[in-house]
Amino acid sequence: MRRFQTAAKKNKDLFVICRNYAVVPVGDDQVEALSQSELAFLNCGLGFSPPSGHRTEKALVGGCVLSDYFPA
Repeated sequence: MRRFQTAAKKNKDLFVICRNYAVVPVGDDQVEALSQSELAFLNCGLGFSPPSGHRTEKALVGGCVLSDYFPA
């Protein structure tokens, strides 16, 4: 998963991830449906801070976080 997150950061790809798999959300409907799951959004944006009430946790790659906030 560390190699996967490193590649996602390098390529600026957007993924929703779990412990050992990733999902590529396509379209707002899928993003909304996945936001209700136990998956986390991998965000490598500089200075990312989710809105109040959402959590983040450290990703396996520096400069990235996992969040329960899914940008639409």
